Amino acid sequence: MFEALLTTVSTVIATRSQAAEHMFATLIFLSYLVGSVPTSYILAKWLKGVDIRTFGSGNSGATNTSRLLGKPYFFVILAIDAGKAYLGLTLAKVLLPELTLVGSLWCAGAILLGNAFSVFISFRGGKAVATGAGLLLYFLDRKSTRLNSSHLVISY
Repeated sequence: MFEALLTTVSTVIATRSQAAEHMFATLIFLSYLVGSVPTSYILAKWLKGVDIRTFGSGNSGATNTSRLLGKPYFFVILAIDAGKAYLGLTLAKVLLPELTLVGSLWCAGAILLGNAFSVFISFRGGKAVATGAGLLLYFLDRKSTRLNSSHLVISY
């Protein structure tokens, strides 16, 4: 009887582990897709009907967008790309609550790669500077939240 129980428990643990591995692989893929959304390309096509990569530096980023559309659009793309990265990692954490820091870093890397090599525009994206800023904000926010809450516990 004990052996049957042990076998059942190990099967459940193995199945749960496999499910978590599949979910993690799915999160990596989804993170890449989130990073791949070419915001500056979409905005330039929508407003001017131009492929941003054929203008200026040939890069689809905030700086080149400001050259084509004007300086205010630099901040628009910066905010969207940073927000896309921040929300992408937040979504990953919501979908897989047991996601560790290392897992979050893997997702962050996938988001950066997606921005730099977007599947939607022939693997030619931006430099991922704004996306990196959003990821940095995510990790700093988590760290500062942890520090603030531990400070409250210690001081209370």
